[in-house]
Amino acid sequence: MALKLGWLLLAVLPALVAFLAAHLSRWRNASKFASIPPVQFKVNGTAVNAFEKCQWRDPEKVLFIRVPKTGTTALSNAMSLAASGRYRMVPLPEYPLGIGAVMGLDRSRSPKQFLSLITKALTRKAPPGLRFVSDIAAFLGFRDFTYLNKDVLEGHVFLHSGADKPRYGFQKWELQTPKFVANIALARDPVQRLMSGYEYTRSKPMKASEREAFLERYGDKTIGECVLDPNCARVNELGRLCSLHTLYFCGHHRNCTMQPQRELEETDVPVATDAAVERAVKAIRLNGRDTLLTVIPLDKLLNASVADPRQTAELVDGYEMLEMLLPTFFQGLREEGLKIESAKQDAYDPMKARRSGQGARPLPDDPEQRAALLRICRQDIKVFHVIKEVYAEKAGQCSRQKGVLQKATGVVG
Repeated sequence: MALKLGWLLLAVLPALVAFLAAHLSRWRNASKFASIPPVQFKVNGTAVNAFEKCQWRDPEKVLFIRVPKTGTTALSNAMSLAASGRYRMVPLPEYPLGIGAVMGLDRSRSPKQFLSLITKALTRKAPPGLRFVSDIAAFLGFRDFTYLNKDVLEGHVFLHSGADKPRYGFQKWELQTPKFVANIALARDPVQRLMSGYEYTRSKPMKASEREAFLERYGDKTIGECVLDPNCARVNELGRLCSLHTLYFCGHHRNCTMQPQRELEETDVPVATDAAVERAVKAIRLNGRDTLLTVIPLDKLLNASVADPRQTAELVDGYEMLEMLLPTFFQGLREEGLKIESAKQDAYDPMKARRSGQGARPLPDDPEQRAALLRICRQDIKVFHVIKEVYAEKAGQCSRQKGVLQKATGVVG
Protein backbone atom coordinates (compact mmCIF):
# COMPACT_ATOMS: atom_id res chain seq x y z
CA MET A 1 0.00 0.00 0.00
CA ALA A 2 2.80 2.40 0.91
CA LEU A 3 4.54 1.61 -2.39
CA LYS A 4 1.39 2.40 -4.36
CA LEU A 5 0.98 5.64 -2.45
CA GLY A 6 4.57 6.53 -3.24
CA TRP A 7 4.05 5.91 -6.95
CA LEU A 8 0.87 8.00 -6.84
CA LEU A 9 2.74 10.91 -5.25
CA LEU A 10 5.44 10.68 -7.91
CA ALA A 11 2.76 10.73 -10.60
CA VAL A 12 1.03 13.87 -9.32
CA LEU A 13 4.19 15.72 -8.26
CA PRO A 14 4.98 17.15 -11.75
CA ALA A 15 1.43 18.48 -12.08
CA LEU A 16 1.64 20.04 -8.61
CA VAL A 17 4.97 21.68 -9.44
CA ALA A 18 3.59 23.04 -12.70
CA PHE A 19 0.53 24.42 -10.90
CA LEU A 20 2.64 26.16 -8.26
CA ALA A 21 5.05 27.54 -10.86
CA ALA A 22 2.17 28.99 -12.87
CA HIS A 23 0.39 30.60 -9.93
CA LEU A 24 2.86 31.64 -7.24
CA SER A 25 3.98 34.80 -9.04
CA ARG A 26 0.39 35.60 -9.95
CA TRP A 27 -0.67 35.32 -6.30
CA ARG A 28 2.20 37.51 -5.12
CA ASN A 29 1.58 40.16 -7.76
CA ALA A 30 -2.17 40.08 -7.18
CA SER A 31 -1.64 40.96 -3.52
CA LYS A 32 1.05 43.53 -4.26
CA PHE A 33 -0.97 45.40 -6.90
CA ALA A 34 -4.49 44.51 -5.79
CA SER A 35 -5.48 48.18 -5.81
CA ILE A 36 -5.03 48.30 -9.62
CA PRO A 37 -7.10 45.41 -10.98
CA PRO A 38 -6.10 44.39 -14.51
CA VAL A 39 -8.72 44.46 -17.24
CA GLN A 40 -9.47 42.06 -20.08
CA PHE A 41 -10.98 43.35 -23.33
CA LYS A 42 -12.60 41.36 -26.10
CA VAL A 43 -11.87 42.06 -29.75
CA ASN A 44 -13.93 40.01 -32.19
CA GLY A 45 -14.79 37.70 -29.32
CA THR A 46 -11.18 37.15 -28.29
CA ALA A 47 -9.95 38.31 -24.86
CA VAL A 48 -6.79 40.41 -25.08
CA ASN A 49 -4.74 42.50 -22.68
CA ALA A 50 -4.81 46.28 -22.84
CA PHE A 51 -3.24 49.30 -21.18
CA GLU A 52 -6.74 50.78 -21.17
CA LYS A 53 -7.44 53.22 -18.32
CA CYS A 54 -3.84 52.84 -17.11
CA GLN A 55 -4.35 49.22 -16.07
CA TRP A 56 -1.12 47.47 -15.14
CA ARG A 57 0.19 44.35 -16.89
CA ASP A 58 2.68 41.69 -15.89
CA PRO A 59 4.13 40.32 -19.16
CA GLU A 60 7.11 37.99 -19.36
CA LYS A 61 8.86 40.28 -21.84
CA VAL A 62 8.99 43.95 -22.80
CA LEU A 63 10.10 44.94 -26.30
CA PHE A 64 11.69 48.40 -26.31
CA ILE A 65 11.38 49.63 -29.90
CA ARG A 66 14.25 52.09 -30.31
CA VAL A 67 13.29 54.38 -33.18
CA PRO A 68 16.59 56.05 -34.20
CA LYS A 69 17.27 59.55 -32.84
CA THR A 70 14.33 59.63 -30.44
CA GLY A 71 16.45 59.92 -27.29
CA THR A 72 16.21 56.27 -26.30
CA THR A 73 19.66 56.18 -24.68
CA ALA A 74 18.54 57.74 -21.39
CA LEU A 75 15.60 55.35 -21.04
CA SER A 76 17.78 52.36 -21.96
CA ASN A 77 20.35 53.36 -19.32
CA ALA A 78 17.65 53.80 -16.69
CA MET A 79 16.27 50.37 -17.52
CA SER A 80 19.75 48.89 -17.19
CA LEU A 81 20.11 50.43 -13.73
CA ALA A 82 16.68 49.15 -12.67
CA ALA A 83 17.21 45.65 -14.08
CA SER A 84 19.17 44.10 -11.22
CA GLY A 85 17.32 41.05 -9.96
CA ARG A 86 14.21 41.79 -12.03
CA TYR A 87 14.93 41.09 -15.68
CA ARG A 88 17.63 40.63 -18.28
CA MET A 89 18.47 43.40 -20.75
CA VAL A 90 18.74 41.68 -24.14
CA PRO A 91 20.13 43.70 -27.09
CA LEU A 92 18.61 42.70 -30.44
CA PRO A 93 20.32 42.73 -33.84
CA GLU A 94 19.69 45.88 -35.83
CA TYR A 95 16.88 45.49 -38.36
CA PRO A 96 18.36 46.33 -41.80
CA LEU A 97 15.37 48.37 -42.99
CA GLY A 98 15.19 50.26 -39.70
CA ILE A 99 18.58 51.94 -39.99
CA GLY A 100 19.36 52.86 -43.58
CA ALA A 101 22.63 52.95 -45.49
CA VAL A 102 23.76 56.36 -44.24
CA MET A 103 23.33 55.45 -40.57
CA GLY A 104 25.03 52.08 -40.92
CA LEU A 105 22.72 49.62 -42.69
CA ASP A 106 23.59 46.02 -41.82
CA ARG A 107 23.32 43.95 -44.99
CA SER A 108 24.77 40.81 -43.38
CA ARG A 109 21.28 39.42 -42.73
CA SER A 110 18.17 39.40 -44.85
CA PRO A 111 14.91 40.70 -43.32
CA LYS A 112 13.66 37.11 -43.01
CA GLN A 113 16.81 36.01 -41.18
CA PHE A 114 16.49 38.99 -38.87
CA LEU A 115 12.83 38.30 -38.10
CA SER A 116 13.58 34.70 -37.23
CA LEU A 117 16.10 35.93 -34.63
CA ILE A 118 13.55 38.35 -33.18
CA THR A 119 10.84 35.69 -33.03
CA LYS A 120 13.18 33.37 -31.13
CA ALA A 121 14.04 36.14 -28.66
CA LEU A 122 10.40 37.07 -28.12
CA THR A 123 9.31 33.50 -27.52
CA ARG A 124 12.30 32.38 -25.44
CA LYS A 125 11.30 30.68 -22.22
CA ALA A 126 13.57 29.65 -19.40
CA PRO A 127 13.71 25.88 -18.72
CA PRO A 128 10.85 24.72 -16.46
CA GLY A 129 13.22 24.20 -13.51
CA LEU A 130 14.54 27.77 -13.71
CA ARG A 131 11.03 29.16 -14.15
CA PHE A 132 9.97 27.31 -11.01
CA VAL A 133 12.95 28.72 -9.07
CA SER A 134 12.11 32.19 -10.39
CA ASP A 135 8.46 31.92 -9.34
CA ILE A 136 9.36 30.61 -5.88
CA ALA A 137 11.87 33.45 -5.45
CA ALA A 138 9.26 36.01 -6.52
CA PHE A 139 6.72 34.56 -4.10
CA LEU A 140 9.20 34.67 -1.21
CA GLY A 141 10.36 38.18 -2.07
CA PHE A 142 13.88 37.34 -3.21
CA ARG A 143 14.61 39.54 -6.25
CA ASP A 144 17.96 37.98 -7.15
CA PHE A 145 16.32 35.10 -9.03
CA THR A 146 13.14 36.63 -10.42
CA TYR A 147 14.88 37.75 -13.63
CA LEU A 148 15.24 34.17 -14.89
CA ASN A 149 12.08 34.37 -16.98
CA LYS A 150 11.83 38.16 -17.49
CA ASP A 151 13.43 39.96 -20.44
CA VAL A 152 13.56 43.54 -21.71
CA LEU A 153 14.55 43.24 -25.36
CA GLU A 154 15.74 46.42 -27.07
CA GLY A 155 16.95 47.46 -30.47
CA HIS A 156 16.15 49.21 -33.75
CA VAL A 157 13.28 46.86 -34.58
CA PHE A 158 9.84 47.36 -36.10
CA LEU A 159 6.62 46.67 -34.21
CA HIS A 160 6.40 42.89 -34.24
CA SER A 161 2.68 42.28 -34.73
CA GLY A 162 0.52 39.99 -36.79
CA ALA A 163 0.03 40.99 -40.41
CA ASP A 164 -2.65 39.64 -42.72
CA LYS A 165 -0.44 40.28 -45.77
CA PRO A 166 3.18 40.11 -44.55
CA ARG A 167 6.25 40.99 -46.61
CA TYR A 168 9.23 38.88 -47.68
CA GLY A 169 7.34 35.60 -47.67
CA PHE A 170 6.67 35.57 -43.93
CA GLN A 171 3.75 33.59 -42.65
CA LYS A 172 1.25 35.44 -40.48
CA TRP A 173 2.12 33.35 -37.41
CA GLU A 174 5.80 34.29 -37.76
CA LEU A 175 4.98 37.93 -37.05
CA GLN A 176 2.44 37.49 -34.28
CA THR A 177 3.60 39.06 -31.03
CA PRO A 178 2.90 36.68 -28.14
CA LYS A 179 0.29 37.95 -25.70
CA PHE A 180 2.94 38.02 -22.97
CA VAL A 181 5.02 40.72 -24.71
CA ALA A 182 4.47 44.46 -24.06
CA ASN A 183 5.84 47.01 -26.56
CA ILE A 184 7.12 50.45 -25.55
CA ALA A 185 8.75 53.19 -27.63
CA LEU A 186 9.72 56.85 -27.65
CA ALA A 187 8.84 59.36 -30.37
CA ARG A 188 10.24 62.77 -31.26
CA ASP A 189 9.28 65.77 -33.36
CA PRO A 190 10.02 64.45 -36.89
CA VAL A 191 11.88 67.51 -38.18
CA GLN A 192 14.05 67.63 -35.06
CA ARG A 193 14.72 63.91 -35.39
CA LEU A 194 15.71 64.31 -39.05
CA MET A 195 18.12 67.14 -38.26
CA SER A 196 19.59 65.14 -35.39
CA GLY A 197 20.13 62.10 -37.62
CA TYR A 198 21.70 64.17 -40.38
CA GLU A 199 24.07 65.79 -37.88
CA TYR A 200 24.82 62.43 -36.23
CA THR A 201 26.12 60.83 -39.42
CA ARG A 202 28.45 63.77 -40.04
CA SER A 203 29.80 64.09 -36.51
CA LYS A 204 30.82 60.49 -35.93
CA PRO A 205 34.55 59.86 -35.46
CA MET A 206 36.28 59.04 -38.77
CA LYS A 207 39.79 58.84 -40.10
CA ALA A 208 40.68 61.54 -42.61
CA SER A 209 40.43 59.10 -45.51
CA GLU A 210 37.05 57.83 -44.29
CA ARG A 211 35.69 61.35 -43.92
CA GLU A 212 36.88 62.26 -47.39
CA ALA A 213 35.14 59.19 -48.86
CA PHE A 214 31.98 59.92 -46.84
CA LEU A 215 31.76 63.53 -48.00
CA GLU A 216 32.44 62.52 -51.58
CA ARG A 217 29.48 60.15 -51.48
CA TYR A 218 27.01 62.03 -49.28
CA GLY A 219 28.12 65.66 -49.68
CA ASP A 220 28.91 68.40 -47.20
CA LYS A 221 25.74 70.48 -47.43
CA THR A 222 23.70 71.69 -44.49
CA ILE A 223 20.39 69.93 -43.87
CA GLY A 224 18.56 72.93 -45.31
CA GLU A 225 20.63 72.91 -48.47
CA CYS A 226 20.36 69.15 -48.85
CA VAL A 227 16.59 69.01 -48.50
CA LEU A 228 16.24 71.42 -51.45
CA ASP A 229 18.49 69.27 -53.64
CA PRO A 230 16.58 66.12 -54.73
CA ASN A 231 19.79 64.23 -55.51
CA CYS A 232 21.32 65.06 -52.10
CA ALA A 233 18.06 64.21 -50.35
CA ARG A 234 17.82 60.82 -52.08
CA VAL A 235 21.48 59.91 -51.52
CA ASN A 236 21.19 60.80 -47.83
CA GLU A 237 17.83 58.99 -47.56
CA LEU A 238 16.13 62.02 -46.01
CA GLY A 239 12.73 60.66 -47.01
CA ARG A 240 13.38 57.40 -45.17
CA LEU A 241 14.95 59.11 -42.16
CA CYS A 242 11.86 61.26 -41.78
CA SER A 243 9.48 58.32 -42.26
CA LEU A 244 10.84 56.09 -39.51
CA HIS A 245 7.99 56.68 -37.04
CA THR A 246 5.62 55.52 -39.75
CA LEU A 247 7.68 52.49 -40.80
CA TYR A 248 8.47 51.33 -37.25
CA PHE A 249 4.86 51.39 -36.04
CA CYS A 250 3.42 50.12 -39.32
CA GLY A 251 5.43 46.93 -38.92
CA HIS A 252 5.97 44.19 -41.49
CA HIS A 253 2.80 44.37 -43.57
CA ARG A 254 3.41 44.55 -47.31
CA ASN A 255 1.94 48.06 -47.32
CA CYS A 256 4.61 49.32 -44.89
CA THR A 257 6.83 50.71 -47.63
CA MET A 258 8.31 53.83 -49.16
CA GLN A 259 6.88 55.39 -52.30
CA PRO A 260 8.45 53.91 -55.46
CA GLN A 261 10.63 56.50 -57.17
CA ARG A 262 9.27 55.44 -60.57
CA GLU A 263 5.83 56.74 -59.58
CA LEU A 264 7.16 60.17 -58.58
CA GLU A 265 8.31 63.25 -60.40
CA GLU A 266 12.05 63.51 -60.97
CA THR A 267 12.35 66.24 -58.34
CA ASP A 268 10.29 64.37 -55.70
CA VAL A 269 11.87 62.41 -52.82
CA PRO A 270 10.21 59.13 -51.70
CA VAL A 271 8.55 59.09 -48.27
CA ALA A 272 6.36 56.51 -46.52
CA THR A 273 3.14 55.62 -48.36
CA ASP A 274 -0.31 56.72 -47.22
CA ALA A 275 -1.12 53.05 -46.59
CA ALA A 276 1.84 52.80 -44.22
CA VAL A 277 0.67 55.90 -42.33
CA GLU A 278 -2.82 54.42 -42.04
CA ARG A 279 -1.54 51.18 -40.51
CA ALA A 280 0.86 52.99 -38.14
CA VAL A 281 -1.93 55.27 -36.91
CA LYS A 282 -4.20 52.28 -36.41
CA ALA A 283 -1.59 50.47 -34.28
CA ILE A 284 -1.06 53.56 -32.12
CA ARG A 285 -4.76 54.41 -31.73
CA LEU A 286 -5.70 50.85 -30.81
CA ASN A 287 -3.33 51.44 -27.92
CA GLY A 288 -3.07 47.83 -26.86
CA ARG A 289 -6.36 46.31 -27.82
CA ASP A 290 -4.68 43.90 -30.20
CA THR A 291 -1.01 44.77 -29.62
CA LEU A 292 0.15 45.88 -26.19
CA LEU A 293 1.85 49.17 -27.11
CA THR A 294 2.53 52.54 -25.55
CA VAL A 295 4.52 55.34 -27.24
CA ILE A 296 5.89 58.26 -25.21
CA PRO A 297 6.90 61.59 -26.79
CA LEU A 298 10.50 62.38 -25.85
CA ASP A 299 9.66 65.74 -24.29
CA LYS A 300 7.18 63.98 -21.96
CA LEU A 301 9.60 61.28 -20.75
CA LEU A 302 10.85 63.20 -17.72
CA ASN A 303 9.45 66.27 -16.02
CA ALA A 304 12.89 67.31 -14.81
CA SER A 305 11.63 70.62 -13.44
CA VAL A 306 9.80 68.80 -10.65
CA ALA A 307 11.89 66.54 -8.43
CA ASP A 308 8.81 64.57 -7.40
CA PRO A 309 5.79 65.05 -9.70
CA ARG A 310 3.68 63.05 -7.25
CA GLN A 311 3.56 66.19 -5.11
CA THR A 312 1.86 68.13 -7.91
CA ALA A 313 -1.37 67.98 -9.85
CA GLU A 314 0.49 67.80 -13.15
CA LEU A 315 0.12 64.88 -15.53
CA VAL A 316 2.43 61.95 -14.90
CA ASP A 317 5.54 61.90 -17.03
CA GLY A 318 6.68 58.99 -19.19
CA TYR A 319 8.83 57.36 -16.54
CA GLU A 320 6.00 57.36 -14.02
CA MET A 321 3.58 56.06 -16.64
CA LEU A 322 5.86 53.07 -17.29
CA GLU A 323 6.03 52.43 -13.54
CA MET A 324 2.23 52.32 -13.43
CA LEU A 325 1.69 50.28 -16.61
CA LEU A 326 4.45 47.72 -15.98
CA PRO A 327 5.11 47.80 -12.22
CA THR A 328 6.68 44.34 -11.93
CA PHE A 329 9.38 45.55 -14.32
CA PHE A 330 9.74 49.26 -13.77
CA GLN A 331 8.86 50.28 -10.22
CA GLY A 332 11.52 52.83 -9.28
CA LEU A 333 12.44 53.51 -12.93
CA ARG A 334 11.86 57.25 -12.60
CA GLU A 335 14.39 57.50 -9.79
CA GLU A 336 16.96 55.86 -12.06
CA GLY A 337 15.95 58.22 -14.86
CA LEU A 338 16.64 61.21 -12.61
CA LYS A 339 20.10 59.80 -11.88
CA ILE A 340 20.78 59.49 -15.60
CA GLU A 341 19.54 63.02 -16.23
CA SER A 342 21.64 64.56 -13.47
CA ALA A 343 24.82 62.55 -14.07
CA LYS A 344 27.47 63.60 -16.55
CA GLN A 345 27.09 61.34 -19.59
CA ASP A 346 29.89 60.02 -21.72
CA ALA A 347 29.70 59.71 -25.50
CA TYR A 348 28.35 56.13 -25.60
CA ASP A 349 25.44 54.21 -24.15
CA PRO A 350 25.62 50.69 -22.60
CA MET A 351 25.17 49.16 -26.06
CA LYS A 352 28.23 51.10 -27.29
CA ALA A 353 26.04 53.34 -29.42
CA ARG A 354 27.20 56.94 -29.73
CA ARG A 355 24.99 59.64 -28.29
CA SER A 356 24.02 62.94 -29.82
CA GLY A 357 22.51 66.00 -28.18
CA GLN A 358 18.76 65.95 -27.54
CA GLY A 359 18.14 69.70 -27.36
CA ALA A 360 15.96 71.42 -29.95
CA ARG A 361 17.90 72.43 -33.04
CA PRO A 362 17.15 75.77 -34.70
CA LEU A 363 15.35 75.53 -38.01
CA PRO A 364 16.99 77.07 -41.08
CA ASP A 365 16.40 80.78 -41.54
CA ASP A 366 15.43 80.29 -45.18
CA PRO A 367 11.60 79.89 -45.42
CA GLU A 368 11.99 77.67 -48.49
CA GLN A 369 14.27 75.30 -46.58
CA ARG A 370 11.89 75.16 -43.60
CA ALA A 371 8.97 74.42 -45.92
CA ALA A 372 10.98 71.64 -47.61
CA LEU A 373 11.75 70.05 -44.24
CA LEU A 374 8.06 70.04 -43.33
CA ARG A 375 7.18 68.61 -46.73
CA ILE A 376 9.66 65.72 -46.57
CA CYS A 377 8.54 64.91 -42.99
CA ARG A 378 4.82 65.22 -43.73
CA GLN A 379 3.96 61.53 -43.20
CA ASP A 380 5.81 61.22 -39.89
CA ILE A 381 4.26 64.51 -38.73
CA LYS A 382 0.81 62.94 -39.14
CA VAL A 383 1.85 59.92 -37.10
CA PHE A 384 3.55 62.04 -34.44
CA HIS A 385 0.38 64.12 -33.95
CA VAL A 386 -1.54 60.91 -33.22
CA ILE A 387 1.18 59.75 -30.83
CA LYS A 388 0.91 63.00 -28.85
CA GLU A 389 -2.88 62.81 -28.81
CA VAL A 390 -2.97 59.20 -27.57
CA TYR A 391 -0.25 59.85 -25.00
CA ALA A 392 -2.08 62.88 -23.58
CA GLU A 393 -5.21 60.77 -23.13
CA LYS A 394 -3.20 58.01 -21.45
CA ALA A 395 -1.35 60.47 -19.19
CA GLY A 396 -4.71 61.84 -18.06
CA GLN A 397 -5.96 58.33 -17.27
CA CYS A 398 -2.80 57.51 -15.30
CA SER A 399 -2.97 60.80 -13.39
CA ARG A 400 -6.57 60.09 -12.41
CA GLN A 401 -5.65 56.53 -11.47
CA LYS A 402 -2.77 57.86 -9.33
CA GLY A 403 -5.20 60.19 -7.55
CA VAL A 404 -7.57 57.30 -6.82
CA LEU A 405 -4.72 55.26 -5.34
CA GLN A 406 -3.49 58.15 -3.23
CA LYS A 407 -6.98 58.73 -1.88
CA ALA A 408 -7.50 55.01 -1.20
CA THR A 409 -4.19 54.56 0.61
CA GLY A 410 -3.98 57.96 2.24
CA VAL A 411 -0.41 58.23 0.98
CA VAL A 412 0.94 60.74 -1.54
CA GLY A 413 2.79 58.74 -4.24
